[in-house]
Amino acid sequence: SQFGVRVGAIFCAAATSFFMYRLTRNLFDKSSALVALVLVQVLPFFFMAGMLMTPDTPLTAAWAAELYFLERALVAGRSGAWLGAGLFLGIGLVSKYSIGLLVPSALLFILLDPQSRRWLRRWEPYAAALIALAIFSPVIVWNAQNEWASFVFQADRRLTGGPRFALHKLLLAVLVLIT
Repeated sequence: SQFGVRVGAIFCAAATSFFMYRLTRNLFDKSSALVALVLVQVLPFFFMAGMLMTPDTPLTAAWAAELYFLERALVAGRSGAWLGAGLFLGIGLVSKYSIGLLVPSALLFILLDPQSRRWLRRWEPYAAALIALAIFSPVIVWNAQNEWASFVFQADRRLTGGPRFALHKLLLAVLVLIT
């Protein structure tokens, strides 16, 4: 039903708000977290993600949760946060592959930050990777059975043809997102 689809968007919007508040509070303070919460509620991208059920809606929630758990693991040093990071990376990958961009970003942070390098010798990040892979594995299996259809579709759209940059389209997109 229409409600059945929209309720997922509402839950994803609530999760995005929750994790953005917690992340901002951890990094800054409570007043900054409240400002972040207000921005998540009023900026058009987040507002529309809370009303429309598109792949971006669960991706946004998973991305916010992934950033929160990575902060808890890498900045706060909480080993249990890696399990949450693995869970939400897997959920995000099921929604949209672009969350995979957080993997090289987190790895680069680990390599550059002397305190975070210790995680390379611990089991928790590897367990997180296995959890994400386990959650994402049905997508891999389906693609293997269907001639890698979604991977080919995504790669073909992005890798063929030259880059097409248009300043007027960029400015229009920025204007839409911030108003």
